[in-house]
Order: sequence, then structure tokens, then C-alpha cells
Amino acid sequence: GEASDGSIAVDATGNTMFITRVEKVKGKNSQGKIYTSTYANGKWSDLVAMPWNSDDYTIGQPTLSLDGTTLYFTSDMPGGQGGKDIWMSKNEGGTWGSPVNLGTAVNTAGDEMFPTSTDGGKLYFASNGHPGMGGLDLFSTSMEGGSWSAPKNLMSPMNSGGDDFAITFLSTDSGFISSSREGGQGSDDIYMFVKPP
Repeated sequence: GEASDGSIAVDATGNTMFITRVEKVKGKNSQGKIYTSTYANGKWSDLVAMPWNSDDYTIGQPTLSLDGTTLYFTSDMPGGQGGKDIWMSKNEGGTWGSPVNLGTAVNTAGDEMFPTSTDGGKLYFASNGHPGMGGLDLFSTSMEGGSWSAPKNLMSPMNSGGDDFAITFLSTDSGFISSSREGGQGSDDIYMFVKPP
């Protein structure tokens, strides 16, 4: 069948990939699901479905902790705070555990999406539920003493009155964001950023 492949995450070895896929079923999009593929002997394996994929809710936008033991993703599965939330699953002995919602420090009744995990242990995400500058704004949080810190709005110029989301890093000081801010080429555009020294 037809499918659209979305955001991916790759582990530190470059040999395991997590991919978001939305299948077309009878001409309509099904729920998003996350699959893994492993690179060996010069080729990628067939996709393997994550154990908690479902036809009843969407799962996608994977990001992996640097040590490869925690997968963060976006879902509207039951048990969340409302809208789309950020969830995590821990890999214990080669098996991905049941998804755990990041809780009310991170998730709101709005949408929290596009998680990005960095080597400093920070988690970046987009939200339209936390106080912001308009639309989706970019926030950061980190695990401190067993709980997530209050999310920090990245403020202007990273955030705007439009939607600002999907941050990725080239280095600790530079990277890309997607934004629908005024002055772009169309609805959502990609912008590069460099933090001043």
C-alpha cells in the first residue's frame, strides 16, 4: 500500500533508525506509527512495528536519548493531558517498555510536539499550551531530581507570533527551526540559527 514516511531518529551508532509512517488505507490516511529498521550487511532490515502502535491513536516524531535507552515521541494516546503529548519509552534488555507520559510539567491540554533530545540531557519541544508568543513556541526542559523542570520559552528571535517548531542542532550553538513567521517564502519555512557568543 501507499505510505508517507515522516520524521526519523537514528541512534548514535547510525545502525538503528526509528521512522514515522502513515499508511494509506482505502485512500485515507491511517494513524501515524513508529517503526524501527536496523542496518546490517550493507542493507536496512524490513520495518518492525513498535509494540504500542495502534489504529486508535497516532504516534510519531521520535527522538532518541544520546545513550539510546530512551525514545521520546508525540502521541494523542489515552492517558495524556489532552491534545498531543510527549511520551517516552525506556529500552530495558532489548525490549521497549510501555509508554510513559512526561506529565503536567511538560504536557498541557494543548499540543506538545516535535521533541528533540540533546546530549546535554535537555529536551526541546514545541507547545501551544504553555504561555508563549503565539501559535506553537519552542521550549526546553530537563530532568532534575527525578522530575522535569518547568519548561523555558526560548523567546524571540527563536519564537515568533507564528508557529515555531521542530528544532534540530548542528552543534551546541547552531541548528535549524521550522516556522510560519512573517517574512518567509510560504506557510512553514526552515530557518538556520547561530547563537551569538
